[in-house]
Amino acid sequence: MKPLIFLFSLVILLTLIFLILGYIVFIRTCGRKKGMGETVKAEKYKPFDGVMRDSLVFFESLVREEITLTSFDGLKLHAEIILPDRAPRGVFLAYHGYHSSARADFSPIASALLGKGYALILPDQRSHRKSEGKYVTLGVLEGRDCRLFCDFAAKRFENIPIFLYGVSMGGATVLTACGNDLPKTVAGVIADCPFTSAIDIIRHNLVRKYKIPPFPTVYFTDLWARLLGGFSFFGDSPLRGIKNTSLPILLIHGGADRYVPTEMSAVLCDTARSKGKGCKLVIFDGVRHARSYLTDPKSYLSEIFEFIKA
Repeated sequence: MKPLIFLFSLVILLTLIFLILGYIVFIRTCGRKKGMGETVKAEKYKPFDGVMRDSLVFFESLVREEITLTSFDGLKLHAEIILPDRAPRGVFLAYHGYHSSARADFSPIASALLGKGYALILPDQRSHRKSEGKYVTLGVLEGRDCRLFCDFAAKRFENIPIFLYGVSMGGATVLTACGNDLPKTVAGVIADCPFTSAIDIIRHNLVRKYKIPPFPTVYFTDLWARLLGGFSFFGDSPLRGIKNTSLPILLIHGGADRYVPTEMSAVLCDTARSKGKGCKLVIFDGVRHARSYLTDPKSYLSEIFEFIKA
């Protein structure tokens, strides 16, 4: 009898430990933090101080229109629209990364895109900056938010191509959105250093960042996501989206990315090709997370505009 009591007590204790651990991981990963997306993280861009400083000055000088759309679950989602100095030839619906902002992720490339005649729609992802939300969902629900902005863009900019463009979690967002029926004017998807799924990136960072075994931690973390956030990390994902789209896809990744392993883009591209989809993967050797454009803007832009023409 005593061994059974001991075993039962051990199971209860371990369950409580992993419940607490799962809650901590969920809140640290997904909980909204004060000022999220309001500042540019200086340490990330330290090697590119001068470029970022000039880019931010230019970006802040641009005339913009602010809009708000209501998500499927009642959140007010904020975005800015920036127009080129002539009639737009196309639209970039651009999604920033985790704990970041359009200001941080797209100010360096904005001049080049606007200069080529492309309008920019720059949403604040849910739970970032001016958009409402209590939890970040790592692309699971953000993909549905992207679908909402695609519909808006198609009505606002009739008969011109829309390109979905995202960096890091933003790349995951636009790829996840591909799993939905998108307007016919959506012409392609560009994802810079995306991850394969929410659950995969959580597993990766549990080991990389916290030195915590993924099993069974991810399942308890997912339990809290279901209970508190109303979503599952096993839900919609870039992998699922890429299987269910006929859109051409360009994936870009730094070869020295440890935050989101380069192999994740390789898996995404291999999955697309195995389904007979058009996908190109460009790896910038030796480049760390979300720094490919800053490291080699000429090659980066060449890949994007070649993709658009094709």
